[in-house]
Amino acid sequence: MLFTLVRVPTNRSGLLVLLVGVLLGAAALVQTFRGDSSSSSSEAISVTTSQVTKTTGEDQPCCLDEVPTSSTSVSSVSAPTTSSAPTTSIDYPLSVSDTDQGVLRVSGYGPKEFQIDHVLSKYRTATFRNEDNSSGLTVELRDSNDTSIAVFGHAPSAWPIQGLRDVRDVIEKVVKIVVGASNGWTIEFLPEAFLWDKEVARGNTPHPNDFSVLSADGIAFVGTDADSEAASGTGDLLIYNACQGCGEVRSVIWTLRLDPRCDHTPTALIKKLGEDFFQRDIRPLKTDSGEQQIQVALDGFDWLQVLTPCKWSVAARTQ
Repeated sequence: MLFTLVRVPTNRSGLLVLLVGVLLGAAALVQTFRGDSSSSSSEAISVTTSQVTKTTGEDQPCCLDEVPTSSTSVSSVSAPTTSSAPTTSIDYPLSVSDTDQGVLRVSGYGPKEFQIDHVLSKYRTATFRNEDNSSGLTVELRDSNDTSIAVFGHAPSAWPIQGLRDVRDVIEKVVKIVVGASNGWTIEFLPEAFLWDKEVARGNTPHPNDFSVLSADGIAFVGTDADSEAASGTGDLLIYNACQGCGEVRSVIWTLRLDPRCDHTPTALIKKLGEDFFQRDIRPLKTDSGEQQIQVALDGFDWLQVLTPCKWSVAARTQ
């Protein structure tokens, strides 16, 4: 078969018009498709949102108590306030009593200032003590002019404060007593020969030539022989240099030894027959064991008052 190729002239303008028409038609189809899809998506989103909103609206009332919102889960806690109530010191009662043996006993707790409405002229000595060593103890005796006429006691020490003092020279003037302490305490005013009668009632009688050492614990009788035992005690003490049954009272050297824990320098007061007490300057010596030791020579019928808060022992030897 014989084919003959014939060249046909092309109409370029017609082709261009046709191509433009095809492109416009395709664009219209694409736009139409996009519009339908967008409408469908918007409708779907609208439906979904409506469903979610409806579901949340139905569930919310049932779940508020179980899942609190942020506004109900936050609570403010205010710091506790302390009321500043005024502090007042406790006024402990004061006890004043007369015993069957004629002792005037006054006891209390802490600092006190009080009047005495008893007749005090019959009392010769006074003892004082506090309940433990947590506090010092001072006792001040005042007259009708509120003037101090005697003070005894000590600052805190390794031992409870206690002691015995001769008050016969001032007792008739006493109207008021002022006590300084922060714990319990007792003061006793003792009549003439009370301590002696008390020791005799206990069966503690002196041997011939014994001397008397008085303290808050009573009377200890001390001899001057080499084998005589020393007396011991705590706090202020009073020595009477007169022996039981002696025909003649000679001079006696009294040696006082203080506990090694004592850091207090004792005070010595001497009273001669018919005179008032006066202070004797003494210089304690240190022993090899660390004790303070003092020696005082007394004549017959002398009184020796030693003031110390410490534990002590005392012995007598004739010259």
